[in-house]
Amino acid sequence: MEHERSESQKFGRVVWPVFVVALLVILQAGGVNLLQIFTHTPLYPVGPSAFGGDFTAFGWGGNELFKESCPWNDRATHPPFFKQLLTFSTVTPHGEGIVHFFWGNLLCVLACVAVVSYLFLSARRLSAIAAIFGAGLMSYPVLMLLDRGNIDAWVILFVVGGLFGLSRNRYAIAGALITFAFASKVYPIVLLAPLFLQLQVRTLLWSLLASGGVYLLAPDAWWCYVSETLLARIRIGAGSENGSLLSTISWIQNRAFNDPETLSVYYFTAVSVIVLNLLLDVLSNWRRLEPRDRAAWLLLYLPVMLAFPQTVYHYCLWALLLLPFAYAHILSTSSSFVLRALVLVCCVGVALSQFPAVSLDAIQQKVSGAYQAGGQRIPGYGALLVLVSHIPLKLIWLLQMPARERSRGAQDTFSNGTPSVV
Repeated sequence: MEHERSESQKFGRVVWPVFVVALLVILQAGGVNLLQIFTHTPLYPVGPSAFGGDFTAFGWGGNELFKESCPWNDRATHPPFFKQLLTFSTVTPHGEGIVHFFWGNLLCVLACVAVVSYLFLSARRLSAIAAIFGAGLMSYPVLMLLDRGNIDAWVILFVVGGLFGLSRNRYAIAGALITFAFASKVYPIVLLAPLFLQLQVRTLLWSLLASGGVYLLAPDAWWCYVSETLLARIRIGAGSENGSLLSTISWIQNRAFNDPETLSVYYFTAVSVIVLNLLLDVLSNWRRLEPRDRAAWLLLYLPVMLAFPQTVYHYCLWALLLLPFAYAHILSTSSSFVLRALVLVCCVGVALSQFPAVSLDAIQQKVSGAYQAGGQRIPGYGALLVLVSHIPLKLIWLLQMPARERSRGAQDTFSNGTPSVV
């Protein structure tokens, strides 16, 4: 009984970030919905958009993919790979395809949560999975993803599968799945940066081979996408649903300093945040990390991936719901008060990234009559808070790793019956 109580206390000290994020997401969703009721504002959790609108866009591209015409327009902007996977839409009634994809997206979200919890939690995984998945059903990015029928649940599932493969030294699986991720949407290509910096040669080679295979499936379509769609898409200005780092900082600059013409400030800030994260990746030295430490470090890279300019929208930010599992693992390796305080700040940022922005924006419009009064930007603020907070979090965890390794080595020496040499 005493052993079970101590294990329960240890579990509570470690896994609290998961339940803190879940609680904050549920409370902020419930609070904003109550405000909508009190102000007699129509409830629009994700906005009055057409159900499955994004599925319609890239489903159309899948139908046209193998024809001579270029299968892209203003709405069909995804790379060719996932369009090839969706060629079933040519034989499936459109309405049924949207419903099937809705359930597929929901299962992908659940699978991502389950895989990440399996990586980092050794006990009571079901309670943590239920907490995060239940909070996800009240998360604006998750609801937006399910409503529009976008492919980001599948993209993040590829990413999580790649991280799982890297943590198990399954280089072929990791390289292929990460390739499938950025062949479906552009922003996961940022994951190649830490692989390159850590000289993960085998993973990069498998990624290169997988990229060649994906390209050869439809070379004309890939050339059309890169030459006519990708470059133009990167230059498109952000909208109110854009949660990228550059878009969020530019909004702050324009609103707080009333200086929309000065681009240098927010470009410099965005680049500095990303460069600092990359520098810490260089210092981390994956070869000395245990598999779970390596997986946690990679999962902390998700906000950097989502900072990719002008290509990340709010439905992509649902991936930040996976971060509390990495925080729980970090807390299991350290008792530092500063580290715990930083984790709490990160949890607040993760919760804000799931904020019901459309509902709050509707309330602001009804009360003040202003269009897009700023509530739509809150998820971007949350992602920015997470990204900035990860810099000291990674640094402190990195500085504590040598002491942890020495302690582990001393324990191994003692368990082998050999006196340690100081």
